[in-house]
Amino acid sequence: MLWSTRNLMEVNIQAEDDEVGPCKDFLIDDTDWCVRYMVADTHKWLPGRRVLISPIALGTPDWELKHIPVKMTRAEIEASPPLEANAPVSRRYERQYFNYFGWPPYWVGPAAWGAVPYPYLAFDMQQTVQPQDKEDPEKCHLRSVKELTGYSIQAEDEDVGDLHECVVDVPSWSIRYLVVDISKWYQPKGRKILIIPDCIKDIDWADRQIHINVAREDIKNCPEYDAEAPLDRDFEIVLHDYYGWPRYWENVNR
Repeated sequence: MLWSTRNLMEVNIQAEDDEVGPCKDFLIDDTDWCVRYMVADTHKWLPGRRVLISPIALGTPDWELKHIPVKMTRAEIEASPPLEANAPVSRRYERQYFNYFGWPPYWVGPAAWGAVPYPYLAFDMQQTVQPQDKEDPEKCHLRSVKELTGYSIQAEDEDVGDLHECVVDVPSWSIRYLVVDISKWYQPKGRKILIIPDCIKDIDWADRQIHINVAREDIKNCPEYDAEAPLDRDFEIVLHDYYGWPRYWENVNR
């Protein structure tokens, strides 16, 4: 199931015993392009803290987007390692977080979630996280979806649009597509297209630019994405065939 990050934001996160708060952001891995944490807005409950929920504990979002279930109690969430509201999520903090819940680390192993292809499969696995040799404990490799929204998309070093949102695949919680609004470069107004994260060459964080390896002419003539309609497999096949992209749904580890 594919979900828009814009639609998922502000949806209530529901613990086993009570409501946690709305989703306010996602932290994505800028290497593997997976959602590693959902950021919960708990300012009325836990002021001054940044509360992260791993997809390992998340259930499937309610079809009408009324809530997203999480397999934890509010007490378990409150007792998790605290993180100040504006603090970066370092590898040191992630080790503390994963050791608290006893989950295997997603950054160790061949699959998208370490030893498993889907995060929910790690929920009942128990493993202590050990530091890796030459690992920088303060390194931060996670990026806010809210931060990335609005970044300029550069094709052949020319601005062709802005990042509008991301499309997430549940239950893998992989970012399948970046939704790019190209209407400022190519009419009609509001026209949007999809590109896959594998197209990204590099990201210039200082200038808020995402450089991609897609030709401008290919973008101009590519299938148009209708954000108001469900994104179905038939459209995905047409899109992937147009660009010659591999079909992620044929790869079990993606």
